Amino acid sequence: MQGRWSASVLRAIYPLAYREIIFAESQSRRLDPSLVAAIVRQESLFAADATSRAGARGLLQLMPQTGRWWAGRLGVEDYSLEILYHPEINVHLGTAYFADLQRRYGELQLALIAYNAGPTRARRWQRRPEYEVDSELFAERIP
Repeated sequence: MQGRWSASVLRAIYPLAYREIIFAESQSRRLDPSLVAAIVRQESLFAADATSRAGARGLLQLMPQTGRWWAGRLGVEDYSLEILYHPEINVHLGTAYFADLQRRYGELQLALIAYNAGPTRARRWQRRPEYEVDSELFAERIP
């Protein structure tokens, strides 16, 4: 296998924290588990106790109000800010939210923008002329 890495070698070099949770929740929402893992890596570097300056929490960096809304919708009882640090709950809520964004926007790139910056900003940015000209370049320039 010259010039190629086997899957087992890649898993050894790049272990995936929370693999089972990410795969199970991703598949239940028809999301690519590798994409969800990439979002987790970008948002929190796989740190379940991560908190952003804006107050986003956990692996998928959910804002408290987003977590509360999705917890209510999915029947998660006893919602508190602390449960956003629980990997199982965070990934359960975060994948539901991201799957909803993908359905809503119908475009992966815009769903990713909305996940990261919020739906209001994504809609506002989508209306900019630069987005229509080159959406990939536009995404690279998002502050």
